[in-house]
This record gives sequence, C-alpha cells and structure tokens, in this order.
Amino acid sequence: MSGQHPAAMDSTTIDREHQLQLQLMETLSAAIGADGVVDELLKQLAEYSRAHFLSEELLMRLYAYPDYEDHVLDHEKMTEWLDELAARRGDHDAMGRAISELITVFRRHIDSRDRKLQDFLAGL
Repeated sequence: MSGQHPAAMDSTTIDREHQLQLQLMETLSAAIGADGVVDELLKQLAEYSRAHFLSEELLMRLYAYPDYEDHVLDHEKMTEWLDELAARRGDHDAMGRAISELITVFRRHIDSRDRKLQDFLAGL
C-alpha cells in the first residue's frame, strides 16, 4: 500500500460505483420500449444499487459518519424509486419520466451527500 488511508481508497471505489450506476440508468433510459432488455437492466440496476448502498452504509458506520441517518434515508428513497420503476415498466412514457427524474436525483445525491461523505473520508 502507498501509505494512503483505507478510507481514501474506499472513496475512489465509491466514485467508480457511482459511474457504473449512472451508466446503467442511462442505458436503461435508452432501452425503454425493449421490454426484455428493460427487465434485465432494471434487475441489474436494482441489485447493483442495493449492494452499493449497503457498502456505503457499512463504510459510514465503520468510520462513525455523523450524517449517516440522512444519507441512508436518501438511499431508501432511491431504492423505493427503483421498485417504482419496475412497477411502471409497461408504461414507457411514465417510465421514461421516472428514470430521468431518478438520474437527476441520483446526480444531486452524488454532488451533495456523497461529496460530503468523501470529504469526511478524506479528512481521516
């Protein structure tokens, strides 16, 4: 190891995971109308997001992150949103609007809550 604190490496991993989540969301948005593909992308996005959120939450608990509850609440809302997307998959217009809104909310989460978490981890 290069003497870098483990939290700094976790922060880099988090960035990579966010990029993959966004790629999955954008691919899903582009695939609306291709029902078999949409089902698989929804499944991949939901599973990956749940795993990512869990890893972030474990990291926050490990380092006693002070804004843990608010951050987790965002994760819970986004997970509910993913479940809602699955329920709307037959309505292409509604699904398109919902995934577009989710991308916006997710980017805002990254720019605010996740940036704050990364700043906290960088200070360890």
